[in-house]
Amino acid sequence: MLKFMIDKQATLKKVWNGEDSLLVNSFFLFGILVVSSGFGFLVWLAATRLYLPDEVGLATTVISTSQLLTGLAGLGLGMGLIKFLPAAGHPARMVNTALIFTIGVSILAGLVYILGAPVWSPSMASLTTRREFLLGFLLCAPVFGAYSLIQMVFQALRQSKYGFWMVVITNLLRLLLTIVLASWGAVGIIGAMVAAMFFSVLVGLFVFLPKVLPGYGFGAVWYFPHLKQLIPFSFGVHLAFQVYQVPLLLTPLLVMEYLGPAYSANAYIAWMLGSLIFSAGQAIAGSAYAEGSHDMLRFAPVFKRSLRLSFWITCTFALLFGVSAPWVLAIFGAAYQYAVPLLVWMAFAAPFVSLNRVFFTRMQVNHDLKKLITLSVLSTVTYLLVFFLLIAQWGFKTVSIGWLLSQLIVFVFCFGDDWKHRAA
Repeated sequence: MLKFMIDKQATLKKVWNGEDSLLVNSFFLFGILVVSSGFGFLVWLAATRLYLPDEVGLATTVISTSQLLTGLAGLGLGMGLIKFLPAAGHPARMVNTALIFTIGVSILAGLVYILGAPVWSPSMASLTTRREFLLGFLLCAPVFGAYSLIQMVFQALRQSKYGFWMVVITNLLRLLLTIVLASWGAVGIIGAMVAAMFFSVLVGLFVFLPKVLPGYGFGAVWYFPHLKQLIPFSFGVHLAFQVYQVPLLLTPLLVMEYLGPAYSANAYIAWMLGSLIFSAGQAIAGSAYAEGSHDMLRFAPVFKRSLRLSFWITCTFALLFGVSAPWVLAIFGAAYQYAVPLLVWMAFAAPFVSLNRVFFTRMQVNHDLKKLITLSVLSTVTYLLVFFLLIAQWGFKTVSIGWLLSQLIVFVFCFGDDWKHRAA
């Protein structure tokens, strides 16, 4: 017991002094999720009090569409930066190349979407005829893209504390501007977000990045060999995680189609809360990925430690949410009690989700994209098969069973693969 206590004190001292980069960066990555979620709640609470429902609806449409375009256009380039930036001969040039590419492709994607809006989104087509919405839409995508990429640069360099402070600055300024610009209507909500992120991007580029990349200066650099190295790997990882997240994105829509809007609302709230349970595990996996990218030869102990940390921390959150599910959901009102079983089952599945993310991290470090994509497809296909085959007989609980089964199957494959690694 004494040795255990001494070891724990030594670990805490290392974290406090910033010597344990795995835990320190996990802490800040988790902090980014917490701050974003907390301030997001406050921002939309303020918006619903100060703006008309139609104004909030227009703003969320523009913002969510821009975020979607940024995700598609960016090709997951940030994941490639985490992999290749630590060993890059010219890291500043690689960062600038990735930034210029992301900004340029985001603007192009925005223009293509606007020109084709009459075909795929007539409601958006009417908005783009108004100058302020057109400008806001064209600014959203590149700012979102640059903001996200800079965050990934800090993660790649194991300096996520700067990404954390960028998020704090962004959300404080966004909340303030959302209140101050209330007289502007929907443009105020959009403008608050774009202005806050743009200011944070400037701080990241000209204040924080030079601290972690000595001599860094932003410039319009385009070095094609960097893109040739980044894009294939980034796209593979991006594709795998987009496929893996399909159940989280589609479930509310599928539930609404088969069971109605009331159950869809319950599913959305349960997914949102359930995602918080394994968010700490995701942060640890993200930090472990950066560690492995810095030194593949020393990744084995980092991997084992990440598995242990992810499992026990996620189990703690799962126990808290599982036991308190009825009371947590009561905050949202009596209509959301249907979500209690789903949240409890998500708590059961959460440790497997966290462990799977750490296993996926090893696949990224080892450049094993084929296995990563295959397991992501297996997870999503399993979930969708269970949903479509059993929804008519089992109703709402099919969501819980499908999610748990899909994660368990992926874990069995990952565990078997890990056993082979150990045997070798």
